Amino acid sequence: MKIPKYVQEIMERSEFVRGNGDPGYTIKIRKATPYTRISTLSAEIQRLQSWVDRMMPKDEFSIPTMVINSIPSRTHYRNQYTVVTIYDPIMREIEKYMRKEMK
Repeated sequence: MKIPKYVQEIMERSEFVRGNGDPGYTIKIRKATPYTRISTLSAEIQRLQSWVDRMMPKDEFSIPTMVINSIPSRTHYRNQYTVVTIYDPIMREIEKYMRKEMK
């Protein structure tokens, strides 16, 4: 599976969520910079979801492949995160682009 550069860059800013959500599937994605607007982060997440949906084969069962759990509603000029859950087989392919530790 070919992973687009924008998906790789989004995954480089993400880390697994500890505690809530499905372990190993729920991640939080940081804004690109503290000065990035929420509308930009939201557009990135929508683009990620469109790509994930395209990668899954269509069948009679409409199983969700990505769920947006939370996204901030207002821009604050600091690090902000959105929380999403991405299921296999997509997560298995893209988790290798995640950083081991966030700064």
